[in-house]
Order: sequence, then structure tokens, then C-alpha cells
Amino acid sequence: MEEERLNKLERRNRGLRIALWINYIVLMSVVVFLIFNKFGMITSSLETHYLNVLDESGERSIGLSPGKDGPRIALRGNKDGYSIKLKIRKDAYSVLSFNRPGWRTRLHLGIWDNNPQLYLADEEQNTRAKLYLTEDGEPKLEFFDESGKVIWAAP
Repeated sequence: MEEERLNKLERRNRGLRIALWINYIVLMSVVVFLIFNKFGMITSSLETHYLNVLDESGERSIGLSPGKDGPRIALRGNKDGYSIKLKIRKDAYSVLSFNRPGWRTRLHLGIWDNNPQLYLADEEQNTRAKLYLTEDGEPKLEFFDESGKVIWAAP
């Protein structure tokens, strides 16, 4: 009975010590923040034209830029160069593209002139299939040959 009571008190003391350390860390963080803020060492924004995040080997894995025609974010997944790019252009065009090495786009998912569209491309970046809504809101599906000629469409 006495041993059980001692174990309960020890667990309670451990919990209080952990709570005390957490309070200490929070208090010290506030003090450090106030000191840094007092001497202007903390800014509310980061301003740059381009931001690249590199992986352990020094390769760009994330890129943010204003772009010539609108902002873009690029994510590179591995050394083979597979990537995803999000662009929002000033001319009512936004696109999410999935790319193979060399930024060769294989899939576009986007909005052009307020119409959603999905494009699938072959290895040479030729559009081979397109699913989209027309200006009238009607769905359309098209398949193309290597030269870009429509070989099948519905409706």
C-alpha cells in the first residue's frame, strides 16, 4: 500500500517537472522573442525576386518566382527530374503541370479563358488527348495523332 502511494507521488512529481520545463521553455522563448524584436532582428516579411530551396545534394527541389507572365511554384521530386509546376498567369490562365525530366510536360490541368481543361501529352510533348468544357459549358473529348490532327472526338 505504501509503495503504491510512493509510485503515485513519483508519477505526479514527474508530471509537474515536465510541466515546469515546458513553462520554462515557453517563458525563455518569449524573452528571446522580445529581445530580438526590440533590436529589430525579427522582420514581418521576406522580400526576394526568386526563392530556391535546395536538397541535400545542392539540387533545386522547390522554386518560387514571380515569372514574366505571373507567379509560379515548381516542385522537383527526385534526381531524375520529375516535377510539378503551378503557374498563374496574368492573362486568365492557370495551370498545374506534371513534367518529366527536362521540364517536358506530360499532363496539364488548367483553366484557360474560364474553361477547365485537361491535356495529356506524349514523350515529345505533343498533345494526344484533351478533355475540356467549351465556352457554352459543354464537355468535349478529343484524341490527336502525333502531328496534332484530331483522330477522334466526342461529341
